Amino acid sequence: MTFTLQDIERLAKLARLELTPEEREKYREQLTSIVDYIDRIQTVRVPKESPDFHIENAVLEPRPDHVVEYSDTESLVRSASKTQDSFIRVQSVHE
Repeated sequence: MTFTLQDIERLAKLARLELTPEEREKYREQLTSIVDYIDRIQTVRVPKESPDFHIENAVLEPRPDHVVEYSDTESLVRSASKTQDSFIRVQSVHE
């Protein structure tokens, strides 16, 4: 589909825009390009459903937790910006 300058003027009037002749030509080219691209996209064949994935059938199993001991807790606490005794202080996450 090709837009005419009259189409652009009509759209500009509806949008209450004042366009220069250069802007009208620029937007005519851009809108024509956009609509042509949409036309191309619409020609692509896409199956209604992807046969290899359905979220309803997905099995989401939680992974097991693994406890890992950290041996140098003192340096970790020292590197924190706020501490109290041997704990790291953080801002409250709830009100």
